[in-house]
Amino acid sequence: VLAVAATLVGCSLINPAPTPVDRQEQVARLVRDGRHADAARLYAEMAAAPGADRDYLLLQSADQWIAADNLSDAHTTLGRLAPDVRARLPVLYALVSGELAVAEKDGARAIRELDQIPVPTQADEAAPYWWIRGKGAFLAGHPVEGVRSFIERERSLSDPASLRASRQDLYNWLRTAAEHGNSLQVPPRSDSIVAGWLE
Repeated sequence: VLAVAATLVGCSLINPAPTPVDRQEQVARLVRDGRHADAARLYAEMAAAPGADRDYLLLQSADQWIAADNLSDAHTTLGRLAPDVRARLPVLYALVSGELAVAEKDGARAIRELDQIPVPTQADEAAPYWWIRGKGAFLAGHPVEGVRSFIERERSLSDPASLRASRQDLYNWLRTAAEHGNSLQVPPRSDSIVAGWLE
């Protein structure tokens, strides 16, 4: 009996409590698999853990709610942030708030949110910044500025697949702008790349 008991203890039939690293890997896997609502919930659970970087994780949770097209829960999550979060996490707050504005088809608000921060220089921040700014410009009826933002975004994209996807996204926004009657006239002294997209 003791030998059997020792074997059971050694094997452990009870899973150990997940560590922060385990949860980071789990949430990253959920995001990769497109399970954004599950990722949002897990981020919120992680935010509630003692010693957690609560506001950072809540912003990540809100971002995943937006990706899941659950804007109500995104708003609720943002409402749980500390009052000084914009000062402590200015870039992440602006990106998530801008992304929410784009999801709500409010391009002018998206641009205002981004105007609260300097243009990011790190690629992992600059790419979403120009992506949100580009979509915001199109939504606000400024397709020329939208084109310029998408072109600027390409500086932060390192792989061909991302570059192709970004250009397809730009093409789709231009087509929608044309369907809505927005002017695609090439401004004077535009560079050849901007002109090429608009013509």
